[in-house]
Amino acid sequence: MGAYSGSMLGNVGDRDAFCQCGPSSLLEEPQARGFYGQGEESFRDLGNLGMQVLTSELCARNSVKPEPICQWTAPGVPSLTTIVECHQPLLFEIASYLAEKPRDFVTFGSLSANSVMTQMDFIANSMWGGMYARRWSAFHECMSYLGAKDWRGLYRDTLAGRCECTLEVFDREKKLGFAMAAMPARAQYEASLDAYIVRYLSASEVLPEKVPAAEGHRLRFCPPSCRDRLQPGFPTAAAQSDARVESVMPESAPGASYPYRVLRGIEGFKVGQGVELQWKMQYGSPFGWWYGNLEAIRTNPDGKTATVTIAFKHFPATSRWYRLEVQFGDSDMRPCSFGGYTGGIRVAAESETRHWMRFFPKEPVVF
Repeated sequence: MGAYSGSMLGNVGDRDAFCQCGPSSLLEEPQARGFYGQGEESFRDLGNLGMQVLTSELCARNSVKPEPICQWTAPGVPSLTTIVECHQPLLFEIASYLAEKPRDFVTFGSLSANSVMTQMDFIANSMWGGMYARRWSAFHECMSYLGAKDWRGLYRDTLAGRCECTLEVFDREKKLGFAMAAMPARAQYEASLDAYIVRYLSASEVLPEKVPAAEGHRLRFCPPSCRDRLQPGFPTAAAQSDARVESVMPESAPGASYPYRVLRGIEGFKVGQGVELQWKMQYGSPFGWWYGNLEAIRTNPDGKTATVTIAFKHFPATSRWYRLEVQFGDSDMRPCSFGGYTGGIRVAAESETRHWMRFFPKEPVVF
């Protein structure tokens, strides 16, 4: 913690120690104080002090007529005013700790002096972004990738059902036919149901599915390792949309967009890794991701494509669906021996593999 813990812990409430930082002094740049990059550690070390300051300040405001902001507390008594004027990073950490939801944020501001809210303006958008991410993590990833700036406005629009993202849904409709798959869909949040309404993209008509907010882990945005190549986008759709809102776009057509685009590349594969295969049954449908384990790989003579063997271990070893040989690497969509069509393949990171295992069936899938 260095100077942060030493000087602050020994001097809060001692106005002689802050002779260069009175109520009328200009705010210093937080970076100059060397506090950034120590957020969680700082708050753990100073958490008791921050809570003591906030508690004493709010209790005083509920029982005694507030003193002007320029009044200092007695030496040795923690003061929220001191923190506002001299230790803005600590104020921001206190606020971030307390304001997990919009109501907390508003309450914190309404019970604090105007000077507190003036300082909070500097981090308000970041705090709204944090609250948005905690409530709608997949939406947050999507909107961040698309360059979102106004998180307060997006929070309002998402809560009102006016924000729609193209996401991938694990365990579609909880049907065995979609075990260990993540399927593309347009998703909106419906506050009255506390649930996501997902409309699967398909060449056939598909009814929407209601995914409870408590099952938000079933939603994800396009995986980070392939975003540059697939270029996901199009966060909004027509007001009256359904599962067929997307036009059918042949995957081999120039400019085919995510999630219709074939993932290119053969780098980074090793036997034993968890992988995700682009596969779909209907030509006009987008690709879903299907999880399996890489059993073998060989690079083809052209040097641009490879052939792999993938085991889908949620099927019995005797099943015709257990093992598949796939050629991939270029932008071509190829017929699959299972039926349907295959696209590209990506390596699943360790964290992604752990997430996939949350959906691994308790019993082998048998049709």
